Formats: sequence, structure tokens, C-alpha cells
Amino acid sequence: MKKVFVIFRNEASYNPKIINKIDEYLRMMDVEATIEATTPELFERVTENEAVAVSMVTYDDANEHIEVIDGTSLRTGVGAEPVLFELANKLKA
Repeated sequence: MKKVFVIFRNEASYNPKIINKIDEYLRMMDVEATIEATTPELFERVTENEAVAVSMVTYDDANEHIEVIDGTSLRTGVGAEPVLFELANKLKA
């Protein structure tokens, strides 16, 4: 099963509504994935295969193993659909 890492600024900024929104959209698109919240510091150490990350913060340090999608629009809900669509397509590929 593929994995989605959602990168929050720190543990205090974790927002379960964003995780739920991603989960609901992926289910609607018939995409199975495990979703895990993380921080930039922890994400840099991830070496998962078959994974995509969505960042809620400006994230310049790319993890060489995992593609990072800019998900900052998920915080406001404005422009969230294109981010979710891109995520679903990358997981299907």
C-alpha cells in the first residue's frame, strides 16, 4: 500500500481535518493509501518507497526519496481540489 506523508510545521500544528479531507478524497477516487502526519525534521529521515508527501509549510529541503507536493492551500480550503487531484494521480501511477 502506498503512503502519504503530510508535513506540518511542528506537532502542535497538526490538523486532523486536513488528514480527514485527504483521506475522504482518496477514498472517493478509489485510491488506497496510508496517511501519516510528520514534521520537516522527521520527514528528512524517511526512506519509504511508493510514497508521496504533501507539505503544509514552505518546504525547500526535498527528500531525495519522495516527491513533495505543495499542499498549503489545504489549510484554507481555497484551491484544495487541484492539490488533492494531483496527489491521487501520483498515487495511482
